[in-house]
Amino acid sequence: MRRRVRWRTALVASLLCVGCVSRASQTSSRRLDRTVITRDQMVQANYSSVYDAVAALRSLWLHPRGPDSFIAPSVVWVYVDGARVGDVDALKTMQPRLVNTVRFYDGPSATSRWGVDNAAGVIHVSTWSEGAAGLLVPDSTRRRPPESTRVRPDTVP
Repeated sequence: MRRRVRWRTALVASLLCVGCVSRASQTSSRRLDRTVITRDQMVQANYSSVYDAVAALRSLWLHPRGPDSFIAPSVVWVYVDGARVGDVDALKTMQPRLVNTVRFYDGPSATSRWGVDNAAGVIHVSTWSEGAAGLLVPDSTRRRPPESTRVRPDTVP
């Protein structure tokens, strides 16, 4: 009698383990990354600006978290392809169809990547190609053509 109970218990336990492992592999492939908003998500919902998409999908990204100071208040900075363009109001001028992904970096990650003045977090916008037309990027970060392709005034006939 005891052998039957042990055998059945072992069988049930092994079936539960197999079921849990197969279920875990199915759900991990569909897992949603909460730090990224893709272009498809913004275009499908027909948002007029990237700010509207972030406000609707991940509103906590727009507000700084952590201790604040009256002298130097925390600001969530926005970067486009690695160049700082301003605070979250810069997202209001960006169109979702020009953006590839929008990713949020928390304070420690942003500080290690961009420096200590990013402790409130960073919203990083990546475009399809660096400097997509229509997105404002500071002139100091734009790539200049190589010297060989520039026309010098003294060589022009």
